[in-house]
Amino acid sequence: SDDAQFVDPGSTHHRLKLGRASDSRHSKNCYTEESVGIAAGFFIAAVHAMGLVTLTRTPNPMNLSRDLLGRGTNEQVVLELPVGRPADDAKVPDLQRLPGNAFIQWNIRHDR
Repeated sequence: SDDAQFVDPGSTHHRLKLGRASDSRHSKNCYTEESVGIAAGFFIAAVHAMGLVTLTRTPNPMNLSRDLLGRGTNEQVVLELPVGRPADDAKVPDLQRLPGNAFIQWNIRHDR
């Protein structure tokens, strides 16, 4: 089979839309989408470095996962990452990276 068999529990990345100030008032968190994206990238890199596999899953409806995990209503599930060991017969494509000059364009002004 080409599919990984996920045998281990995964990870869920939450976006905390509203935080709590020290006096229990709500405070708005900025750049939550960017923070989740960066954290997910580091998490995926770490998972692969450990020899495990993962894939991204956007939950629908998002509130269901939040409710199942007992998270607050000020949080929103953005991304789920099931993590597991690859099946013994899993096939991974041998993808080659493009050299930088295949997609980078340098616009250098020589008149300065």
